[in-house]
Amino acid sequence: MPPLSSDFIAAEKRALQLELRHLGQEIHDTVAQEVSGVRMSFSRLEQDLREKRFPKTSTVARFVRDLTELEAHVHDLAEGLFPVEVEAEGLGRALERFAEKTTARHGVACTVRLDSGLRIDDPDIAVHLYRIVREAVHNALKHAQARSIAISARSTRATVTVAVRDDGIGFDPESETGRLGLRIMRQRAQLVGATLRIKSARNAGTTVTCRVKNRGA
Repeated sequence: MPPLSSDFIAAEKRALQLELRHLGQEIHDTVAQEVSGVRMSFSRLEQDLREKRFPKTSTVARFVRDLTELEAHVHDLAEGLFPVEVEAEGLGRALERFAEKTTARHGVACTVRLDSGLRIDDPDIAVHLYRIVREAVHNALKHAQARSIAISARSTRATVTVAVRDDGIGFDPESETGRLGLRIMRQRAQLVGATLRIKSARNAGTTVTCRVKNRGA
């Protein structure tokens, strides 16, 4: 079987990106809106019951909290598939907004340090880097028990580098059994020809670094 041409691979990547955008838009416009509507209905019900001192108000309040969390997860999923902010505002601003949401939602200090001259010439690279950062932060929140997370992004004429560092419990990077998030990050890095490095140790936090050629250079 002859090797696939670079044009064919590029066309397939563009088609995949379009499919992901479409799926993300559909989730945002349908599932997210429906969940939001149900959550608002229960919120109004909770308010009415609270005013009437109904004894089951706490149960409804729990439903509202669960729906609020579900709504946030659905929005995260849609944004991950269809990261409009990256295209509209650039990677730097998108990372700042993501960090702000992470801090507000999870109560964990999430900060961003950007190169003053940050520039990414390929929008596909910007989107993949954004998704890698999101996955690294998600892993830090879900598995590492991190109390603080630091995101950084810098560029030169030749390369773009993003990094996510946390102060969590760490792990052995050589043992990735069951760590789907790590495999996803590696696959995303491969799609744009990036180098992904993970430095971690037990009780010493984790640093994920991704470096890619700035294709406009």
